[in-house]
Amino acid sequence: EDPGVSENEEVQTQVETQPTGGTAKPEGQEDGEVEAEEKEDGEIEAEEEKEEATEKRKKKKDKQEKKDKRAKSDNKSKDPKEKAHKKDKKQKRSGKQDTEDEGEDEEPSKRTRHGGELGVAEEEALTSEAAAFWQAAAEEEEAANKEASQEEVAAKEETMQDEEETKKEEEKETEKEEEETKKEEEKETEKEEEESTPAEEEVPPALVADAEALEALPLEEEHGFEAVEVSNKVMPLEPWEIESLSEPLGNGLPKAQSHVAQVVGARIDIGWGEMPGATIEAADVETLRRARYLLRLLLEERAGTLPKLQPGKRRPFCTVLKMPPDFPFAEGELHQLGAECGVVAMRAEDPETVAKPQAFEFKPFDEVETFFGGTWCEGLIGPGKAGSADGVIVVTADGEWEVKRSTVRPKGFVPEGGGPSLVALFGTRQKRAQAHLRLAADVRAKHPMHDFGEEAAAALGPEDDWATTEFFPEKEANARWEYWQSGHLPKALAPAVGAVLGFVGGAAYASGNFEERSCALSAFMMVEQAAKAGDWGSAFPNRMPAELSDCSIELKVPNAAYLFKTFAQDLETEFGVLIFHVKEDASAEQGPFGMGDTVSVYQQGSWMEGMIMEPAAETGGQVQVMLSDGESSWTVTQNEADLWSP
Repeated sequence: EDPGVSENEEVQTQVETQPTGGTAKPEGQEDGEVEAEEKEDGEIEAEEEKEEATEKRKKKKDKQEKKDKRAKSDNKSKDPKEKAHKKDKKQKRSGKQDTEDEGEDEEPSKRTRHGGELGVAEEEALTSEAAAFWQAAAEEEEAANKEASQEEVAAKEETMQDEEETKKEEEKETEKEEEETKKEEEKETEKEEEESTPAEEEVPPALVADAEALEALPLEEEHGFEAVEVSNKVMPLEPWEIESLSEPLGNGLPKAQSHVAQVVGARIDIGWGEMPGATIEAADVETLRRARYLLRLLLEERAGTLPKLQPGKRRPFCTVLKMPPDFPFAEGELHQLGAECGVVAMRAEDPETVAKPQAFEFKPFDEVETFFGGTWCEGLIGPGKAGSADGVIVVTADGEWEVKRSTVRPKGFVPEGGGPSLVALFGTRQKRAQAHLRLAADVRAKHPMHDFGEEAAAALGPEDDWATTEFFPEKEANARWEYWQSGHLPKALAPAVGAVLGFVGGAAYASGNFEERSCALSAFMMVEQAAKAGDWGSAFPNRMPAELSDCSIELKVPNAAYLFKTFAQDLETEFGVLIFHVKEDASAEQGPFGMGDTVSVYQQGSWMEGMIMEPAAETGGQVQVMLSDGESSWTVTQNEADLWSP
């Protein structure tokens, strides 16, 4: 203790050391200096608060810009006016505290000067004010921290919300991309399936009508026949008509009168007697009428006039086929077909679609075409004068002719409507079917989907015991079948089975009675087996059709393979039969041949020994065999079933 220190001085010292928030005046410092320091401290504090407020405003501005982009309102933001009011209130409170601190500095001096009369009460008042000041400051700091914490939480929530929205947008985009990718994959899969799936083959119209379709067509009586009696045997003719009927239908073809007589089954003589004309000997009136009708059609054709026939009806002695417009026939081709099949074949016109006749003016040596013998022949206009106003002189390779002007047209002229679109076949049902199937094969080769019309299909349809059977070989036999049907197949089968055969577009047709069709069907099945084996005439006993027993005989002979290879084709041609070599499968007769094995191969009309150079990939397949004649060697490809051990 310093006994020199008075009681008032101790109180003053205690007051000065209290944390009242004011600034104590150091010893020896004047009041003016204290006030300057306090003023400077206040300016620094105000500057710091100003910077803090500026930073907060900047943060709020950035936050508000983000919220404006999302078009959302933020109710948590502070009002700038309230902020400024709070700042002013704080500055005023700070200034008031400074004034109180100055008063405190002065009071102790007064108390000291007046002997310390108010020392204890003054101390308690100052302590209370200081405590209140610090409590208010702590509350303000706590409020500021709380506000900052709330702002931080709000910012985190906004960030989380932004992340969630971004995540949702990314998920939507991902889903959209996945859907688009899935759709593209589905499209590609569908496209691949379409490419891999074989397109359904378009089926051509049927050549043969069934019984129901047959009944739906009207039956037309034979028309155009003259009402004649059997006693009226002579058909009057003009001189040029007698000459025309006495001439051949074409090169190497019979005369018109002879051909008609064969078709109808009558005898026809043409002469210059008391009544020039054709004398017809027939068994009945119907045959006589048919003979006169066909002779007249041939004469009109020679004059350039075609028969007018409306398709879509059933006719007892005629079949009308719809043809592609102006289908090309060579000169005399239809008459050639008729002579081979025993029918009269010619172009015909539909009266509803025939083009109007056109008349042309010509001068000498113009290149023209004249209609003769069912076709258009090239020629030149001759310099001579025709005997009639309706005639014109035409010079062809066969000579000079006077023909009707209506039968001549400029070379290369294409008539309106495409020219004649029908072909008429006259004759018995069996003969017409043969010509019909041959025409169908020729047309379908160039026009696979052509429809010959209801009447043509009805002509091949069922009637009493007569009908047409269709046979479609399996795909495994198609290649060899198509090769055979262009040559050996129809020549070998037709004489053997007795039915009318036709091969159109890879299918086989047989027209005739039940026995003939059954025999033909059995032969088709046997040929199908041979086509699968790749060897003409090969047959296997366990696959022979049951119907074959009604139209065949089986001979068991030694060395059957040699006999078949050497003599079968000649015997088929000479006797009109079909011969098959019945043998077991290669696997049943002998084991498969290996590399280097010696085998016998039928080549050049005899059996030759050779050596296997390349064995078959599978049982019964093809092998490579090297043959030699002593001077040279060569390699041939053979089916394993056709080889034999020496």
